[in-house]
Amino acid sequence: MRIIDAKVIVCSPGRNFVTLKITTEDGVYGLGDATLNGRELAVAGYLTEHVIPLLIGRDARRIEDTWQYLYKAAYWRRGSVTMSAISAVDTALWDIKAFPTLVFRSTCPIAKKPTGYFRTPTVLLTE
Repeated sequence: MRIIDAKVIVCSPGRNFVTLKITTEDGVYGLGDATLNGRELAVAGYLTEHVIPLLIGRDARRIEDTWQYLYKAAYWRRGSVTMSAISAVDTALWDIKAFPTLVFRSTCPIAKKPTGYFRTPTVLLTE
């Protein structure tokens, strides 16, 4: 499940909301909030120019790996703009990972422990 597109959406009167939409090759998309009051355009520019090019082609299921990659690959000090951008990516990727569970009511686990799955698959709906 590779990331093929990501776009920044700045909306609301006065540029108050910054949203990141990440789309995968399967057509699944996730949304993440990157709003930082007073610095909306700084976060939008950071996402557009620095983060989105790094995301294209990465596996959307490797959330922790992507978080570490963005956190440690920052050229400058990780301040509020960088962390707002990373949190938007993190939220959007978790949204993508939860999509099968929410839409198809799948029994696939969302979180994993190093030793295995956090939750064992069970039947969620009985008819």
